[in-house]
Amino acid sequence: MDYRRGLLVAWYTVSRPKEEGGLGLRDQVIWNQAMVVKLVNWIAEKKCSVWVKWVHQIYIKGKTWMDYSPNNESSWTWRKICKTREDLTDGYTNERWSIDNEGYIAKGCYSWMRGQLPKVRLAKMVWNSWSLPKHSIFTWLILNESLKTKSKLKRIGVCDEALCCLYAQEKEMREHLFSRCTHSRRIIDETNKTRLSMPWDKSLDWGMGKRGTKLQRRIQVIVTMVGLYHIWHQRNRA
Repeated sequence: MDYRRGLLVAWYTVSRPKEEGGLGLRDQVIWNQAMVVKLVNWIAEKKCSVWVKWVHQIYIKGKTWMDYSPNNESSWTWRKICKTREDLTDGYTNERWSIDNEGYIAKGCYSWMRGQLPKVRLAKMVWNSWSLPKHSIFTWLILNESLKTKSKLKRIGVCDEALCCLYAQEKEMREHLFSRCTHSRRIIDETNKTRLSMPWDKSLDWGMGKRGTKLQRRIQVIVTMVGLYHIWHQRNRA
């Protein structure tokens, strides 16, 4: 059987920095473009390189690099380099890379090309240094609403009904499963040593505040994330 498992989170989100809601992985397509821009910059600066001298001798032939256009007989690689230069002309001023004050830096070019999103407030609590990685990743999936709850599975025709497996009186959605479900609330209340009764997102947000001691805030965050993780496993067993 040819079974292909769908992705839980889009690559666009996964490749964002952790503080912007991603996993901090590098987008290889954009990074590849940033590396090509490095070649574009070498040509613009006439870097002392055999390859750069060859390019100016064979292709550019004394023309202005930023105004040069390749012909149809040029190689695929060369046309791709020229296409990248055309796509990123906003980064150049007088044939000089102007985004980074210190000249071309691949990391700076990559950040400029991908842009920036607003920072996610709870990211600091999700990716803390005192929780297990599996709990952090699972909480990250919850924040991105990426879990395959029964309400989602019903929409794509996998199951016939969307009622909660633990408390079959409401649809199984993120807000119900981790906040309103009677069974879930009992798990959180019984394992929560700090005795703070609040929704999971408010509990993580409380960990960023200044109420209580630092140890209490850490315990609150750890217990909340562990509780969420085991609620989902209990749901799967049900």
